[in-house]
Amino acid sequence: MFSSRNIHFAILGLILGASTGYIIAFYQAEAAFVPKAPPQQQASQTGTPPNHPNVTPEQLLEMFKVALQKNPNEPELRSRYASFLFNLGRFQESVESFQKSLELRPNHIQTMEDMFNAQLEGLKDSKAAAATLKKMEQVDANYSGLPALKKRLEEKSKAAK
Repeated sequence: MFSSRNIHFAILGLILGASTGYIIAFYQAEAAFVPKAPPQQQASQTGTPPNHPNVTPEQLLEMFKVALQKNPNEPELRSRYASFLFNLGRFQESVESFQKSLELRPNHIQTMEDMFNAQLEGLKDSKAAAATLKKMEQVDANYSGLPALKKRLEEKSKAAK
């Protein structure tokens, strides 16, 4: 009939059965109450995140212009606007905006470097880039980026000849 061995197996069966039932019930309840995550959407081909609104460069330019009208003396905003113009290939406007930004904070080395790049790479104006580089040296002769900028200026000047 019931030996101690059979009783042990029966108790073990009850424990295993109850544990298995509890685990199954837990996962079923979790699945019923936890909402499913939406399928992962692919980022657009422009590199924007999923669900990002479509904004054209023209719309973004208008937003920059409105912001600059409200905050004409904000150098960071003006520098970002100038960088955006550079990325659009509007190099002359970019340089002009960098110059306005530098009027507000004349010794900002990063803005000078950005203007140097717009002059050298965009406008292909080695003289203007050299003048900007000279001003950068006056502001911070120990700036770590100076050797690379000098080298690029030399290479562009040689290539133009």
